[in-house]
Amino acid sequence: PNAPINSSHADEEWENIKFQIQLRTGNVIQKWIDDYFHLDWNQQMIHMLSKFIDDFLLRNKQTAKMGKTIFSKLNRKVSKPYFYKLS
Repeated sequence: PNAPINSSHADEEWENIKFQIQLRTGNVIQKWIDDYFHLDWNQQMIHMLSKFIDDFLLRNKQTAKMGKTIFSKLNRKVSKPYFYKLS
């Protein structure tokens, strides 16, 4: 027989899994900015990532620090002159 599902335990487990996914996704975005910015990024992508950071990462207590870090890295890359030469 199956044991009844404890919904609060399932909710806590999902929140933990969701947070781990968010951290991993943030790490991938940071790596992409660090290593491949000059190859892949354009103005539309920068705008969309900035909107994602503002609308999601900075508004979530668990991801706000990561959002600030990504936004800082993005701003540093955008301010470099080589980016504008490639666009």
